Amino acid sequence: MGEMVGSSEMGQGPLNPILFSLSRNCPICEVRIASSFLEKLIGLMFKKDFKGCLLIRFNRRGRRANSVHTFFMRFPIDLFFLLDMNVVEIRRGIRPWRVVSPSEPCDSVIESRCNSLDLKVGERLAVLYP
Repeated sequence: MGEMVGSSEMGQGPLNPILFSLSRNCPICEVRIASSFLEKLIGLMFKKDFKGCLLIRFNRRGRRANSVHTFFMRFPIDLFFLLDMNVVEIRRGIRPWRVVSPSEPCDSVIESRCNSLDLKVGERLAVLYP
C-alpha cells in the first residue's frame, strides 16, 4: 500500500490510480500522474475542465527548482506541495498566468481544480492502483 503506480491517462476504465488519504483512511479522487517531461510541463494547460487531480513528481527536492506555472490555464487551481507524500504546503485559488514557488521543501505537487480537494497540511497520502 502507498506504492506509486501511475497512468498517464485518466478515463481508461475502472483501473485508474486513486489518491488515498492514509491519515483519514479514505479515497480522495482519481489521480493522473505526470511522468514524462512533456506531461510535467503541460500539466493542466489548455484544459477546459478537469476532474480528479494531477500529481507531478519533481526531479529535485527543495524549493527553488520546484515552481509551478499556470500559463495557458483556463481556470484557477489549488496546489498541494508534498514531501514524501505528506502535505507540507497548500496554495489555493491560483489564477492563470502565475508562477508559484513553495516556501517549504517538497518533492512533488498535486494540482486540482480550485476548491475540489479538502486536504490539510500534515495529511499523509498514497497513490493506490485498484
